[in-house]
Formats: sequence, C-alpha cells, structure tokens
Amino acid sequence: MLKYYFESSLSKQLCKKSIVEFWHELSKIKTFNNEWPFKNLCQIAATALSLPHSNAEVERIFSMCIDIKTKKRNRLNTKTLCALLRIKLDLKNTQRTCYNYPIINNYYD
Repeated sequence: MLKYYFESSLSKQLCKKSIVEFWHELSKIKTFNNEWPFKNLCQIAATALSLPHSNAEVERIFSMCIDIKTKKRNRLNTKTLCALLRIKLDLKNTQRTCYNYPIINNYYD
C-alpha cells in the first residue's frame, strides 16, 4: 500500500518508524482537498493498539484482592477492599513501607 500511495522516500521514512509513530504519522496525512484518506484505518489501528496483549495485569489485581480478602477477613466491604488495594499498590509503586507511608486525614473518611 505504501509504495503505491507515497513517494519512495516517504514510504521508507514511514517504514523505519515504530508502529505507534507510523500510525500517528499516517493519521496526519491529508489529500489536496483537505481530507484524511486513512482516517478510518488509523482509528481501527489505534483501537487495536490500545487493547491489552494479555490479562496478566488483571490477574495480578485479582490475586492481590484474594491476598487481602481472606477467609478470616471475608466481611470486608468493597470500599474497604478498594482502599486497602490502593494502599498496597501505592506502597509497591513508590517503594515505601508501612513505616514511612504518609497517612492523610482524607483516608479516614
């Protein structure tokens, strides 16, 4: 498709770009009458590229929920479970521990 629609120099430049950059550049191309010839194709590509490649991250979150909500803690409501999960994820992302984690008054509400 590229070799028929573009000059060879532009076609080679586009082929050297990453997939995301390629589709971004293609989405900016207009014809002489100010139309985007690849608008629909670029939207499909953007949608396809935004899909997760696996469900590993979701499985990881479910695993964390199971670790928090055990048989002894089976009466935790959803709000408490979400708060504990958020704290656990924040501790992991900021590389903090429970000893140096800042507690803000809004957490108590």
